[in-house]
Amino acid sequence: MIDSDSANCTWAPMNRCYQAAIVATLCLFFVSEILAANAPAGSDQRRTLLGLGPRPAWTASRVKGLPQPPYRFSYENAFPGIGFDQPVVLTNAPGTSRFFVAEVKGKIYSFENRRDVDQVDLLIDIRQHIPSLQQLYGITFHPNFPDTPYLYACVISKSGLPDGTKITRFTVENSDPPVADPASAKVVYEWLSGGHNGCAIKFGHDGYLYISTGDGVGPNPPDTKRAGQDVSNVLCSILRIDVDHEENGRPFAIPPDNPFVDLEGAKGEVWCYGFRNPWKISVDRETGDIWAADVGWEAWEMVYRVERGGNYGWSIMEGPQPVHPGEKRGPTPILPPVKAHDHFEARSITGGFVYRGKKFPELLGAYLYGDYSTGKMWGLRYDGERVTWEEELVDTATAIVGYGEDNDGELYFLDYKEHGDGKIYQIIPNLDEDTSAQFPRKLSDTGLFETTADHVLAAGVVPYAVNAPLWHDHSVATRFLALPGNGQLDGSPGAWGAYPEGTVIGRTVSIDLRAGDPHSSRRLETQIFHFENDDWLPYTYVWNEEQTDAELADVGGAELDLTIVTAAGEEKRTWHVSSRAECSMCHTDKVGSVLGVSPEQLDRPYDYGYGPENQLEAWRTMGMFTKPDENAARKRSLVDPYDRAAKLDDRARSYLHANCRHCHRPGGGGTSMIHLNYLLTLRENNVINALPTQGKFELAGTEILTPGDPYASVLFYRMWKLGRGRMPHMGSEIPDERGLDLIHDWIARSALPPMKNEQDKPAKTRAWSETQAELTAVLERLRQAADMKPEARSLIVSRLLGTTRSAFMVSRLMAREKVPDVVYAEVAKQGAKTVNVNVRDLFERFLPPEQRTQRLGEEIDPAAILSLRGDVERGRRAFLYGAASACKNCHRAQESGGVLGPDLSGIGKKYKPAELLETIVNPSKAVEDKYRPYLVVSTSGAIVTGLLVQKNADAVVIKNAENKVVRIPADEVAQFAPQKKSIMPEQLLRDLTAQEAADLLAFLGSLQAETEADKGGD
Repeated sequence: MIDSDSANCTWAPMNRCYQAAIVATLCLFFVSEILAANAPAGSDQRRTLLGLGPRPAWTASRVKGLPQPPYRFSYENAFPGIGFDQPVVLTNAPGTSRFFVAEVKGKIYSFENRRDVDQVDLLIDIRQHIPSLQQLYGITFHPNFPDTPYLYACVISKSGLPDGTKITRFTVENSDPPVADPASAKVVYEWLSGGHNGCAIKFGHDGYLYISTGDGVGPNPPDTKRAGQDVSNVLCSILRIDVDHEENGRPFAIPPDNPFVDLEGAKGEVWCYGFRNPWKISVDRETGDIWAADVGWEAWEMVYRVERGGNYGWSIMEGPQPVHPGEKRGPTPILPPVKAHDHFEARSITGGFVYRGKKFPELLGAYLYGDYSTGKMWGLRYDGERVTWEEELVDTATAIVGYGEDNDGELYFLDYKEHGDGKIYQIIPNLDEDTSAQFPRKLSDTGLFETTADHVLAAGVVPYAVNAPLWHDHSVATRFLALPGNGQLDGSPGAWGAYPEGTVIGRTVSIDLRAGDPHSSRRLETQIFHFENDDWLPYTYVWNEEQTDAELADVGGAELDLTIVTAAGEEKRTWHVSSRAECSMCHTDKVGSVLGVSPEQLDRPYDYGYGPENQLEAWRTMGMFTKPDENAARKRSLVDPYDRAAKLDDRARSYLHANCRHCHRPGGGGTSMIHLNYLLTLRENNVINALPTQGKFELAGTEILTPGDPYASVLFYRMWKLGRGRMPHMGSEIPDERGLDLIHDWIARSALPPMKNEQDKPAKTRAWSETQAELTAVLERLRQAADMKPEARSLIVSRLLGTTRSAFMVSRLMAREKVPDVVYAEVAKQGAKTVNVNVRDLFERFLPPEQRTQRLGEEIDPAAILSLRGDVERGRRAFLYGAASACKNCHRAQESGGVLGPDLSGIGKKYKPAELLETIVNPSKAVEDKYRPYLVVSTSGAIVTGLLVQKNADAVVIKNAENKVVRIPADEVAQFAPQKKSIMPEQLLRDLTAQEAADLLAFLGSLQAETEADKGGD
């Protein structure tokens, strides 16, 4: 009988009714199983009979808010009733309260500055009148507008034209709304188009027009025109011209106080230089100071308050990082940025304004700026010497492409979106309550698991798997999706990924502590992605040793020490838990943020307890889609890269899609132009006939992918190598041997895709049989060396490691265990010690992690270098030919090198090792008077910097960075001042190992010769 009070069953002897009920139930069960077995696979009948029905509601979520106090500011759509198509400029105009917005395709609109505005008025469509227009990047109005009714626009035509970038003036008619007269177009200035054009234009308080220009080339290799330090052209600069006067047959004049008007060979328009691509400049409405944000190259984004004649480093430097340290420098010393953000914080900086509004007194006088890739916005104050305050103000879900201010100095920013979705936003006070104390600090508190220790998901949380998993250093991952309540996602074509507020996507990462033994698996981290306030936010929970729970990692990530038992013995590893900023570098808004939850990844079977079922079909049956795509499971999908039953091309391209596509795609945040989307054709991936953008690594004639020749394919080389330049450069430290085999075989055997049209260039290719014959010849040499005496064997190996290509082949053969042991040992020894980093990085893989190259980086510990015993001969080679060869550009030693800096022939007698190291690490800390750079400004405005040779009543004599002597008559010297910064660049040791730095010190310390300077000579 049933006790109604306790709802517990109390069994009495069975009567016939109970027996009949049980028999009927069993019969129904067997009939259901028979029907299900005979029902078509994947049919609704089978799913219903087996019990796969609607997903239970997930109501246990406690993932809400932020784990840190909220930002001081939030943001809102300033004008909800209007939108634009790829807006790039927002500006006001004197004498009117209207705002003006320029779209990249050439249309300029105006609208009334009021929140309820619901229409925009076309000022001009420049492309209708200048059909060659490809981009419109800058607009501004004459400072005397509307009395001087001129609009200036920066119009860019086809790349590579000497006059392809033009500042064009239009007359604006006196009408309401205003309209620009296309017939009035007049070109007032023009320069080379191509790649980085800068193209920000603003009038200064002096009435002159300031124009930013870029280096005129694509992302990579960096500054191929070497224009950054060359003031004989107008690239890489901020220019200053007078548009109210004409001279020498030109529609503009050069102000006489421009810094280089009297410098022979220089362009008088140049106001300052050394920029890569200054994306937006602004003028402080109170002080007249000019601010610029410069889009960096490989690692840094820079903010500058620019000065007359200033040199901002490109491409000698990228902010604090050397790029071409040995190249010729410009005529003035390199100035540091006010602020440099590394690429973990920002990827494409956008310049803003100094805030002079009234809404936010706490921001008064602060320079506000943002980042296009991450949507973050910062503020800083600068007193001319240092940053006195800085703060991350807000993290937006926008692509910040430009800023504008209204007549009251209030600030707005543009979101670069298409099809009318480009909106104008403004910051507002963040009134959100600080609920950080309630954010779950333990995984068990998130509501994602029913039993955390057993990794049992909570009701309504759905596990899933992907076709092509991400390689993550021998780890495996289990994945889950949690839609709040009965929430659904949009599964219709073209709209996939519209998730409800509060969605959580997660993966738990585990690793076998005994390689290949799943019983030794240890959970390391559970990564979650939380959708709140229209933004995806990443968090990671680190599992404890007991495997009972996981704790929220700090914003900067964590490091876990692991001991992995392999066939070769115990191996110590450090597992890196990514910082939240690192997570956001791949999961950007530009790539849709969510990477693994996509139709091409989910189109595969998964057993939800009722037998294998296609995931997309199962999710449809669970009611997880608002608009399911009925054909989703039949579209082209990724395959398992390690499934040899699948086609080689599908496997390789699925691998690249899963591991590389999030960065290597338009808007992915990298500098590469390739687009590794599996759903595109191979030609559309842009790897065929495409030159590598980060250098060829001395692989002569190399392209990104050369069919038939993996050893002439930079894509494969960068996956194979370790050290700087390895791909992927985030999220993995250990090469994926199976993945490398896959990509090698794919390149070796892949057929060229057909050309789309007759204009396509025939792709460079090589028969795999030829490459294989070369590889066989290298292997034969190695086998022959096994029978030679040690000296001869060493010579053979040295020759094979003499070029990157042959060394690449040797490295591959070693990994395939085809090299005799005695030769293997010799190759490993030579490969790890060679000064050629392109070769050395190929052989680090054969060393234990603790023996691999540990480069110094930016945070240098002098004690670690000084504790090592340096080798004089190795240091000499490093100085003359190797990792420290940049030193000899300015310094002479042993009758080799430049003469601008001190002769180092007696440096070892002058300094002790610690003192010598200090001069290298901190070159500006104590600059000798005779090597202190001086700035000389002539009465005509010309600027000369360099070392002081002589100063007397007649003249000042300077030796400039080109080692040329410049004489300025005393009566023409308007300014003469010593500089704080040494001419010696910082971070010279960044890419050296501690031992290489010690070797360099040993070499320099051995230089004891007496120089003319020591004797008191001139």
